[in-house]
Amino acid sequence: MNSLLVEHGFERHRDRAGAGPFTAAVFDFDGTISLLRGGWTGLMIEMMVASLDPLRRQGETPAELTQTILDFILEQNGRPTLYQMIRLTEEMAVRGGQPDLAEVYEQEFGRRLRLRIEERKSQISAAQVTADDWMVPGVRPFLQALAARGVELTLASGTYRDDVVLEAEFLGIADLFEGRIFGPTGDPRSFSKAAVIAEVAARQPGGAAAVIGFGDGVVETREMHQAGGYAVGIASDEEARSGVSVPWKRDRLIEAGASLVAPDFRNHTALSAWMEYLEQSGMLASPQD
Repeated sequence: MNSLLVEHGFERHRDRAGAGPFTAAVFDFDGTISLLRGGWTGLMIEMMVASLDPLRRQGETPAELTQTILDFILEQNGRPTLYQMIRLTEEMAVRGGQPDLAEVYEQEFGRRLRLRIEERKSQISAAQVTADDWMVPGVRPFLQALAARGVELTLASGTYRDDVVLEAEFLGIADLFEGRIFGPTGDPRSFSKAAVIAEVAARQPGGAAAVIGFGDGVVETREMHQAGGYAVGIASDEEARSGVSVPWKRDRLIEAGASLVAPDFRNHTALSAWMEYLEQSGMLASPQD
């Protein structure tokens, strides 16, 4: 089975903690299913550089500042955008700036991002591209295959729930989750992916060991791993869609506790075969299997 994984660009890093079938799957949305927000990291960096560049420390190069920003953006990846903006205001204050409230920056980033999203939705509506062109490769048939097996699908996103529902409906995959779409509905600080995972696990006869999670962010990967589920890190190339894991995503996902890392779902039949192997072997399979 290891040769199958390697052949299709998957990396195995940890064994499964339990045995038996996977009865539930929890998915992140942006960068794991949807690419309507693809490239959001660059957009956020651009906005933050404008705020922090006047506050650069003596001897700090633009490249060093950009790396600092990227690091604290990715530390919060998977949580609501507000947390990244809180981190921005903290960095501005430490550097002697006088930041606005984090919510002001959140609103401005949201405005810029919505322009990009609407442009991409317009392309789909005008039949210039298909909905799948703005989705992570292979994710639709993979979701359909899981649903056909009777796996309970849940979507947990750091993006506001109303936006996620509308976009999932627009992409034509909302029905696969049967109403189990979660995200912030008011104060983003009251939302937690860990709570969603715990709720899903509590419904499964096999508990958390029967839950498999898919996400491109550190937060959902770490929380799935800590809950005792099987965390699959999706190191998706949101812009080029190369089918190769993005190094900075890959490294952080492994550190966060990913049991398996995949570049996307284009080899979803091999991914399904690996899931079945874990279920049928009672995995605790050895690294040589």
